[in-house]
Amino acid sequence: NMGAIRFYKGHAFALARRLANFYVLPPENCPETGRVRYDALLFVRRTGRGDDGDKPPPVRRARAAASPLALLSHAWDAVWRL
Repeated sequence: NMGAIRFYKGHAFALARRLANFYVLPPENCPETGRVRYDALLFVRRTGRGDDGDKPPPVRRARAAASPLALLSHAWDAVWRL
């Protein structure tokens, strides 16, 4: 959804993580014919706490074998630590 991505980027959110193939849609509801898997994007925004200015927080990398749910959990954990 490019409109949502433009909205978040326009309001000082930064892309923290892309979760590849996170969503699986029924074929009849897919915006692209023949494609059923779609990525999820997690955007974060600093709240001004801390003394590092506008420097974005480090993105923690999960292990390659982690499930999409585990990746999302780690990303949320990183957001709450801001």
